[in-house]
Amino acid sequence: QRWVASEPLNDFRSTRCTGSMSTSTSSFWDDQPVCDHHRRQTDCQRSKTIVEFTLRFRVVLKMTLVSEISSPSSIVQAASDQAKPDVLVITSEIPWPLNTGGHLRSFHILKALSRQFNVRVIAGVDLADDPGLRALGRHGIRVLPAFHKKRNPVSELGRVASSLVREEPYVMFHRHNRPAMRREIRKQLAERTPDIVYLDHLDPLAFRGLFPKARVVADLHNVYSTLASRVATERAFPANLYLHNEARLLSYMEKQLAAAASVIMTVSETEQEYFQNLGGRVVRLVPNGVDCAAFNQSPIGR
Repeated sequence: QRWVASEPLNDFRSTRCTGSMSTSTSSFWDDQPVCDHHRRQTDCQRSKTIVEFTLRFRVVLKMTLVSEISSPSSIVQAASDQAKPDVLVITSEIPWPLNTGGHLRSFHILKALSRQFNVRVIAGVDLADDPGLRALGRHGIRVLPAFHKKRNPVSELGRVASSLVREEPYVMFHRHNRPAMRREIRKQLAERTPDIVYLDHLDPLAFRGLFPKARVVADLHNVYSTLASRVATERAFPANLYLHNEARLLSYMEKQLAAAASVIMTVSETEQEYFQNLGGRVVRLVPNGVDCAAFNQSPIGR
């Protein structure tokens, strides 16, 4: 039962890091200071780290597995067999290279989870020799690529039409609903029933029909309906009408996810409150952190 233990988090709420605070920030870090070893020494407090996230995920498994299993003997048997719980991750693309906030967050979470659980990552890939496959493999992240053709205007126009007929949002949702992804998800579900299906962003909800009874954990980096609505106000007719409709459809999908997910993780308190108001059963705040060690060799002044 080691892997379902919910250890105290107090010992992991800060990590000592010598260095000074630079004003350089990025949207991924939510204005957290970065570390510069060459200027002065101080503490870089990180109250919510990937270490804490891993422990939170153990609590998630405890809530969604242990409390709902009628026969405790199944837990004892799993522990005696030293079997790791299985997490099936679904994401629209490989989180590589680490050049965006979304890639950074997904990469570090998957890397941390892979140390504790049997993680299978299904990701859409359009290149057989995608360097991200090898890069993630070096970090212990097992990627199961769903190869598909590159996007082109003709095929995407068909997807836009299909989304209109299905009353689903195309932006940040239906455009990622590809046959190759469906095939790989079915294959992995047939090989092993996952303990948790982990949805990276909102768009994997499009595949919910393939695992209707699975326990779902979703990591939502943004409120997509808010983003679409904001962009709509900046566009002229008729794009603004289309994007306002997309925002409405995305809002509906967010409500569907709030009802379907056992646990939702958010980046900020604003998003946490949003999904709580939608009826999310358990909505956890897991802010982004700063990998101070990545800046130890930075030049002076960066």
